Amino acid sequence: MTRVTFCVPIFRGAAFLPELCASLRAQTLRDFAVVLSVDGDEDTESLAAAQALTHDSRFTARINLPRAGWSGHLDILLRSVTTEFACYMPQDDVVEPGYLAALLAAVDAAPVPSSAFTDIRYFGSQDHVETNDGVPGSTALTRAMHALAHQPWIPIRSLMPRALAAGAVAPTTPEQIAEDHVTTLRMALFGPVLRVRAPLYRKRVHGANTGGRWLRWDAARRRAAWAELGARMLEAALPAARDPGEARLLWRALCMRHCLPKPGRQEFWIPEDRPDAVVVFARDLLAAFAARGHDVAALFGADADVLALEVLVRRLRIKAAQAA
Repeated sequence: MTRVTFCVPIFRGAAFLPELCASLRAQTLRDFAVVLSVDGDEDTESLAAAQALTHDSRFTARINLPRAGWSGHLDILLRSVTTEFACYMPQDDVVEPGYLAALLAAVDAAPVPSSAFTDIRYFGSQDHVETNDGVPGSTALTRAMHALAHQPWIPIRSLMPRALAAGAVAPTTPEQIAEDHVTTLRMALFGPVLRVRAPLYRKRVHGANTGGRWLRWDAARRRAAWAELGARMLEAALPAARDPGEARLLWRALCMRHCLPKPGRQEFWIPEDRPDAVVVFARDLLAAFAARGHDVAALFGADADVLALEVLVRRLRIKAAQAA
């Protein structure tokens, strides 16, 4: 019985598909399905490339209409899966032959429904291994706190149970960034996110990668985008909270992670050079959260924005210690 469907959303990816599909055909576990889905009908070159690969009966090619953009397209694909598991596969990456076997072994050994991902090795213009910790915990709250504190981005490239895949990715606008962090939170609320400690996934680095586009934005646009991301992350995490006290713990964890520098990790939001930048950002985040229809005071207390002042003090102390 086929247990896994690889979902491949495609847009202007014709040149990458043969190598991607060769890596899937080389899997040591042979029983799987692959959906090659081209977003929109104007990308005829990608459609032709996908159709040329369907000589293998495990591969099917389709067109997604109307064009939905990356996140909307992936959401449609994941919701269409009928097998036990879904696995997102970007068009320009490849995997090692033991990738699927390792992921299935991890989830099959887990005592509760879980998702699983492997470490990543970059190729192309870079060559190094990147890792994220898994997301452990026996409760949704502990897993959500861990995901907010560490914000792993690799797990979106996971083997996911079908019940999780349907709704793991929310369609976003071009101004919205880092959907992988929101997806990881949804995965964490569903169950443990398991790390397979081997670089069996290979991520291509090339001139068309879009992941760091926000770094080129001006400070105000960057702050607004990260505030919106924080609001969406908070929204994804809140179902784990059973009362306002737990909701406030989630808000605190998010604010600390986005606003405090720490050795050995990326500081996702880069503040403007102004003394109150952290406070402005935290209040923008709460405003973005409220704009999504949430009552900030009811969820976190009337003094929710006071946390921003605490974060600012901590940040200044860290900066002072680094300068000493």
